[in-house]
Amino acid sequence: MKHRSAPAQGVALALYAFALPLVAFWQWERSASTAHSYWVRAIVIALSILWLIFLWQLRSAVKTIRAGLIVPGSGYQWLATTLLALLPLLGSQLHRHSPAPHGAISWQDQSKPGTLAGTSWLASAPLALAAKRVADGLRDQPSVNPDLMITQLRQRDPLIEAHILANLGKGAQGVVTLNSPPSESLKSPKDTTPTAAYIASLTSTSLTIAFVRPGGVLDIPADWSLAKLESALVALHDGRLVLTGSEHQLLRALALSSRSKTLVLHLTTRDQIDPELANLCATLSRPLTTSRGELQPMPRVRLLQASPDIENLAQPLDPSLRRRLIEMASYLALHQNEPVTGERLRSRVLAHAGVDASPRVLANVASALRRSLGADALGTRLHSVSAAGLYQSHGLTSDVQEFHNLMAVSRSCVGEEQQHHLREALELVRSEPLASSLRGFEWFIAEGHQAKLSRDGEWAALALADSALRTNDVELAFWAIRQGLLLDPYSDDLAEALTAIPRLREFRSNGTSASQHQSVGASGAIAVRWALTSLTQQVRQ
Repeated sequence: MKHRSAPAQGVALALYAFALPLVAFWQWERSASTAHSYWVRAIVIALSILWLIFLWQLRSAVKTIRAGLIVPGSGYQWLATTLLALLPLLGSQLHRHSPAPHGAISWQDQSKPGTLAGTSWLASAPLALAAKRVADGLRDQPSVNPDLMITQLRQRDPLIEAHILANLGKGAQGVVTLNSPPSESLKSPKDTTPTAAYIASLTSTSLTIAFVRPGGVLDIPADWSLAKLESALVALHDGRLVLTGSEHQLLRALALSSRSKTLVLHLTTRDQIDPELANLCATLSRPLTTSRGELQPMPRVRLLQASPDIENLAQPLDPSLRRRLIEMASYLALHQNEPVTGERLRSRVLAHAGVDASPRVLANVASALRRSLGADALGTRLHSVSAAGLYQSHGLTSDVQEFHNLMAVSRSCVGEEQQHHLREALELVRSEPLASSLRGFEWFIAEGHQAKLSRDGEWAALALADSALRTNDVELAFWAIRQGLLLDPYSDDLAEALTAIPRLREFRSNGTSASQHQSVGASGAIAVRWALTSLTQQVRQ
C-alpha cells in the first residue's frame, strides 16, 4: 500500500511546489488593499520560507538518489526519481533547439540519426555510472524499494560503460580524458579486470575518468572524505568493490573474494601496508580527511608518565569507568595489529583481585570506550565485537609504541642522526611510567612490556650520554641518564654511568662568582676517567 501511494504523494508535492509561489505572489499583491496587510504578508513570507525548505529537501533527495542511496519518504523518492529521469531528455532537447556557437565541436553524426550526441552522452554519463552503482548495491541490499530500483536501473547504459572501459587501457591506474562519443557497435568485454573509477571532471566537450585496478594507486583530491569517495566511486566490472580500513579487514577480504570478480580498495596509502598485499589490492594516493576537511588527530594513550591518560578523545571518558577505559585502550593500542578476545580482556585487563570481569562489564566498558574514541574516515576506531568475540581497533596510538619505533630507527643510524632520534625517544618520558597506578596494569609487566621498555630505555640513555660526552655536551649526557633511570630506576649500569657525568666546579669562597652563569662543559667540570671508560664499554657491548 505504501508503494502504491508514492505516485500520488509525488504528484501532490509537485503541485505544492508549483502552486505555492503563485498563491504567495497573488496574496502579496492583494495585501496592499486589505486592512490586515502586515499579517497577510507575514503569512506569505512564512509560506515562502516553507517553499524554500521544500526545494532544499528535494535537492538533497536528488543528490542522495544519484549516490545510490534510499531517500526516506515515498513521495520524495518518486518526485526526485522522476526529475532524474527527465534530466537527460531536457538536456537533449535543449541541445537540439539551441544554436551551436561558432567554432563549437559537435559530435552528432547527421548521417546516422541514431548516434548519441556529445552533450546528451556527457549528461547521461554520471547517471549511467550512478545506476551501475545501484545495480552493484543489489548484491548487498536485496530489500531496497523495488519501484525506485527499477526506475534507476533503466538509466544504466551498457554502451557508456563499454566506451569508458575501452578507453582506460591496461594500466593499473591512471586518468583518462574522453572527448568522443561512444560507438553503437561497441560491446562490453566479457573478461574485465576489476576496475573502480570516478568522474574527475566533466565539461561541455570532455569527460575525465580516474581509475584504479589491483596493484594500483587511486589519485584522489586532497579534501576527499570517506563519504565523498563512496558517493563518487563505482565498479566498472561485473563484480564487487570492497572497501577495507584495517589490515585485518584487508586480509579477510582478499581471502574470501575472487580476484577476477572483486576489487579490494584499502583506504590507506601504499607505503602503510606490506608490499605484497599492496600488489593484491588498490590503495589511495593520500589519506582521507574528515567531513570537516581537516585531518583529525588520532587518540593517543600516554603511558610514559606516572598517571596514564588518553589524548585527542572525541568525548570525555566516563568518570565512573575511567581507570578501566584507560587500561582497555592501553591494551588495545599495544596490540594494534591483532584481534583480542573478550575472554582475555575480562581475565587479564579488566579483572580485579583475581576475579574476572563479567561479560556485562566488558560490554559496558567497550561501549563507553567506543564513544570516547569516536570515529574517523574508516568508521568507529573501536570496532564492533565480531561474531567470534574478538575486539580490534584502528587509529589508536601510544607513546610506548612511538618510543620503540624511534629506538628501531636509531639503531640503524649513526652520528647526529642517531643522537636526534635517541633524544626524541627519551623526550617522550615525562616521569616514571605508571608510578601512580595503584590498581591494574599487571599485564604490562606479565607480558614483558615493562622489561622491553627498561631494556630500550637503558640502551638509549647510555648511547645518548656517550654521544653527548664525545661532543662535550655534559648537560645532555646528564639528562639522558636521568631519563633512562625513569624507565629503569634499579639499573646498576645507569647508576654507575650517572657518576661518570662531569660535575659542576665548586663555587669560590668569595661567593657564587660568574661560574654559575656559564654553560657547563667538559672543560669546566670535574671528570671521572675510570667511569667514562666503563660507560663507553657498556655502550659498545
